[in-house]
Amino acid sequence: MASCEFSGITMGEMDKQAFQENVAELLQEAGKRGEGEPAVLAFICERSMSLENVLSEDRTSLNGVKGAAVMTIPCIGVISPSLLDTVFRGGASGVVIVGCRALDCHYREGNERIEAFMTPRTLESGARIPLSKVKVMLVSRFEDEETIEEIRKFITGLDREKSGSKGTSYEKRY
Repeated sequence: MASCEFSGITMGEMDKQAFQENVAELLQEAGKRGEGEPAVLAFICERSMSLENVLSEDRTSLNGVKGAAVMTIPCIGVISPSLLDTVFRGGASGVVIVGCRALDCHYREGNERIEAFMTPRTLESGARIPLSKVKVMLVSRFEDEETIEEIRKFITGLDREKSGSKGTSYEKRY
């Protein structure tokens, strides 16, 4: 499946530079809230969860999850290995990607695009993305509590992890 280079796309009104600045700001705030926990950036598809129930009022953090900054996106299909590389270079300890379940994607192929590039060969070749520091969750908007708990567990695991790649954390729910 083909994908655009990150530098060739925009996310709403953000070009690559604005995106990088936004990521840095979000991670800095997450680090302050996290009280020593790893700073994680969560990309959440705007249709995958009940955002009004799980996001802070300013929509930049998850309720009850200290170290997670949030960026809502129209679809997880816009995420690419080079975008993840930018996030890790910006200081993220980990990345969580929350999208719709198979066959529930509003844009039809967002979860398939993630599946296509979430392989060791793709991620570790050019961008050198640490697989153990990326968690992909394909969820239903009726699983908000379970999804939040899984994100908490992921952050706790990052905090305990010393080094090495244990494989990607890719979870499909049907």
